[in-house]
Amino acid sequence: MSDGEAPLPSSQDLSVQAAEDVSTVARGGAIQIVGQIMQRSLSFLFSAVATQPGFLNVAGFGLYRFVSQVFAVAGQVGLMGFNYASMRFISAARAQNDPGGVRSAARIGLIGSGVASAVVVLILVLGAEIIAGPFADDATERSQLAYLVRVGAAYVPLFALLQVLRYCTQAFRTMVPSVVAGNIVQPAARFVLGIGALVAGFAVTGAVTTLALSMGAGALVGAYYLRRMVTEPERRAERPSLVRPMLKFAFPQAGASLLQIQALGLGVIVLRYFEGNFQVGLFAIALALQGPGAVFLSGIV
Repeated sequence: MSDGEAPLPSSQDLSVQAAEDVSTVARGGAIQIVGQIMQRSLSFLFSAVATQPGFLNVAGFGLYRFVSQVFAVAGQVGLMGFNYASMRFISAARAQNDPGGVRSAARIGLIGSGVASAVVVLILVLGAEIIAGPFADDATERSQLAYLVRVGAAYVPLFALLQVLRYCTQAFRTMVPSVVAGNIVQPAARFVLGIGALVAGFAVTGAVTTLALSMGAGALVGAYYLRRMVTEPERRAERPSLVRPMLKFAFPQAGASLLQIQALGLGVIVLRYFEGNFQVGLFAIALALQGPGAVFLSGIV
């Protein structure tokens, strides 16, 4: 070591709190890696099975992926950033030993995302024909797309509920409930229910329906964990008014989420505007092949 270099701190120089923080980050990253492996593996397997002749084939899978990406965008709009707001305000309330703040932040996040997603569902159901119009070549195709949008519209509130519950549990300084609900239970339910629907002959309609149902399964697990984690004083405490500050925090977060083009899969939607279901299916297969290689990119807290 040269004279100009500062000596590296030894493990004894770390405070107990710093050591705990390092341990928390390490555990969180490891748990997320396990969850990502599970999620991406099941997604890849579902894609491999669904594209086989006798099930959806490539064109049918392209139609499914297009509809699912429409729901992904709609889900982010319905979420309206309340997942981030809930996590931020619950964390702050727990740091200040404010049980009422924990209760209020969780309730506002759940109610706010529920109201926003209900509005999005109403738009999807009533405006399905309009949404499908630019992506359809004829009246039959437009009716099919509109039907699938209406069938799977429940995805939006269930997705919002799952995400808010996941982020609420993360405010308790653990990643386990979030990973179990969102990266293990939901993908597993989607795989099992989706393959079952394909085997039963429900084709794209079955795949879209089970996608929404899998979000509901994950939300049930998230609700179970959050109920266990909230303490008795937090359940009974008076709720301070956090509506205005949470709205101010949530709305910019919602805008930032909509700018995540890769996460929303807008490439699928843009391609479908110019090409047909078969080309979208090929593109979706290529994206699925990238999944296993990107596992470790997401294993961080």
